[in-house]
Amino acid sequence: MRIREATVEDLDAIWNVAREAFRRLKTMGYDGPRHKGDLLHFLEDTDTFRTYVAEEDGKIVGFVMLRVKDINRRFRFDRLEDPPIKDRENCAYIMYIAVHPEYQGRGIGKRLFEKALEEAKKLGKRCLFGEFTTASPAVIRLALKYRGKPIVADVWYKFDLTRET
Repeated sequence: MRIREATVEDLDAIWNVAREAFRRLKTMGYDGPRHKGDLLHFLEDTDTFRTYVAEEDGKIVGFVMLRVKDINRRFRFDRLEDPPIKDRENCAYIMYIAVHPEYQGRGIGKRLFEKALEEAKKLGKRCLFGEFTTASPAVIRLALKYRGKPIVADVWYKFDLTRET
């Protein structure tokens, strides 16, 4: 299995993984990306977003999508933390992380999460936010393993990138 940066040509495969991975969670109120066009925008805007895919035997089986710039434009993080972080430009946000159900339980999500941490650190970010559904216990365990601090109802997590994991 290898992790690589995604390209626009990966759109259909990423959309397929997202649909399959979030299908079960949709019944619980968490539906992942709503439109293929949104994913295309994220793949094209490499200044604001970073996307990585996990490939196994040449097939895309998972992805992680980060917002690395302008996180205040889309999200009101000031409501998530007390006291609020003042310098949001030093933070990144995991928008989506998903592994196709047929490939779950093999450590692929862990490798994608580690890639997100690595990329955020490489870009000089001091923290990383992620919203992880409690309907996925494996993701919550992963967040806690990497010392994620629950900041809202055990769903929003903050990772301090200035500390070693």
